[in-house]
Amino acid sequence: MQNNAILREYFDLNQFEQGFSGKGIYFTPYFYQCILAGAIGEEAVKAVFEYEKISLSEEEIPNELFELIDLKVEGKNWYIDAKNYSEQTIMNFQLAEDDHFFHPKLNEASFKEKAQDKLEKIKNFHKQDDCKIIFINAFGNGERSTNYYDENFNDMGNSFDKAKIIVVQNMLKTGKSVKNDKNYSPDFQYFISELKNQLNNG
Repeated sequence: MQNNAILREYFDLNQFEQGFSGKGIYFTPYFYQCILAGAIGEEAVKAVFEYEKISLSEEEIPNELFELIDLKVEGKNWYIDAKNYSEQTIMNFQLAEDDHFFHPKLNEASFKEKAQDKLEKIKNFHKQDDCKIIFINAFGNGERSTNYYDENFNDMGNSFDKAKIIVVQNMLKTGKSVKNDKNYSPDFQYFISELKNQLNNG
């Protein structure tokens, strides 16, 4: 996080701590680590969208959907589920069930099932088809792709417009950003441009 100028400025302005103030050893239960990692992922997405002047509205999220997602694109039925998965976790999604490191909830089949369930609940709530669920993982390998799917996880190429489920595997590269470099992954740069185009045209 501290390697990225956009995040540093956002966290400073919001007075979010970016580390421990003292020296020593700190015991942090795994449960709290997961909550903190998730919160950092959500704030990272907010920071980037604010920088790109794309309005998000937490107030617009209805109670029925509040537990399902984190953010909503203002004026659209497009919802964002912010993630902060490690590179190892993303790699483990591809493991077979008989692999020692296979996780019953963090695997590709489980992810698809949950994504489809979330999309269905969003569509049922709004009673219309112009709905999207967008998963954005904050950090990762810059070469990881962004994928655009229909509601059955059929590949929609690079079509933001036709996609119902969008999976951004990596928003920001983990290396240190240099001046005037936002450190976006190439696929995220395309995604954010398409998102802006759709908002400007509709």
